[in-house]
Amino acid sequence: MLPADVAVTFRSKSTGGRLVTVPAQATVVTAQDSRWEDVTTALKGSRLNAPAGDSIARWATDATIYALAPTGTPCRARQLLPAVRAAQPAATPATTLTWHPWHLNGRPKWRRGTRH
Repeated sequence: MLPADVAVTFRSKSTGGRLVTVPAQATVVTAQDSRWEDVTTALKGSRLNAPAGDSIARWATDATIYALAPTGTPCRARQLLPAVRAAQPAATPATTLTWHPWHLNGRPKWRRGTRH
């Protein structure tokens, strides 16, 4: 179940980076709702791998469909607060001074003594 207030993030198709985040209001659309026909028609058109049969009738009994309506000002990725960004890793006493790879039967002769 979705909360009433959500933040929808749109990402770049090429890099996957965050482009914009939009605050939105999530509401349940039922079969008795006036928006049902429009919403389910749009969903059915985008479901390329939908199973055979009447998907819309099945959704009316077995699924929960939400409509998202924007409620605020979009926020570009550069405008996000530092608290929203990824958290810093937790402090730990573990350290690695140098890289010590382990190879079964040692390193291959052609790789011994070379640095990459």
